[in-house]
Amino acid sequence: MDMTFSRRMRPGVLALVVMVLATEAITTCAYAQDVFARREQVIYEGYPMDQANIKLGSWGSGICVESTLNTYAGSRSIRITPKDLYAGGRIDFLKPVDLTRSFNSPDVYLQLVTKFWGVQTEQDSWAVGLGAPGSTDMYGGVSKPGRQVRSVRIVIFFEEGPTVECQADLSGYKLREGGWMNVSFPVAVLKGKLDLPAYRLKRLVVTGDGSEPFHIGEIRTVRDTTPIQADTSEAKEVAKNYRIAFQGFAESGASAVKYCWDFSKEDGIQEEAVGDLVYHRFTKAGDYVVTLTVSDVFGLKKPGIATIDVRVNE
Repeated sequence: MDMTFSRRMRPGVLALVVMVLATEAITTCAYAQDVFARREQVIYEGYPMDQANIKLGSWGSGICVESTLNTYAGSRSIRITPKDLYAGGRIDFLKPVDLTRSFNSPDVYLQLVTKFWGVQTEQDSWAVGLGAPGSTDMYGGVSKPGRQVRSVRIVIFFEEGPTVECQADLSGYKLREGGWMNVSFPVAVLKGKLDLPAYRLKRLVVTGDGSEPFHIGEIRTVRDTTPIQADTSEAKEVAKNYRIAFQGFAESGASAVKYCWDFSKEDGIQEEAVGDLVYHRFTKAGDYVVTLTVSDVFGLKKPGIATIDVRVNE
């Protein structure tokens, strides 16, 4: 597009051109964000509960309330304070949401856009300072809100038919911009062998294995067929018994993944360490092939594999 403007261009025309440019930029940005997981249906997007036809309530001894903190798309979020995997919050949809199309597709995920305090503090350097004594953190000044949530469980109640549930370990998901995490549950796993004429969501229960509050900014379904792609650092040369770090990287779309490491290809590929960042010492000199396998924790996608050559000197 020609960016040169005539001095005699009328204000209205100029405004139109600027608007077109802004629209192109927004479209490009949105496309870049949705390359790997395309949003299918928004179930909750941060509107006040009365406008969203939603009623919140406790599940067991947990707490679930509307909040104006940690909003994602709208002006509200849902704050859940769990006690364990069986106590948290319930989200009742006064007008059941028809998810039939999503539940009849093998490539769709139910996704909670969620912000966890403990996960941020542990993984993001910018958030560590928020937990300092006397600081103001995302919970209004409470530096230690409770036991860290490491796993989330959901239970889905349909208008008709049995309930379905699923549990996910947060270590399998990436921390996104602003401290948000897209916790995704494959519809194929949720559905299992269930076969209903319609899948109309009337209640969603969300719990966690800790007691720290967390916020849900959006609930949606996304379609994702991204293959898992694994990568790691370049070849290394180190001394024997030197403690060496191995960093793994992966693009997996909406899938939760597990990083597994094998430090010597000669004796077969085994699970010798787990995590995107691991450490290892080679006790014998020689040449080694280190293998990183990144796998879908729900087993729906083929694993991604990357290797790195390591020379160990005496």
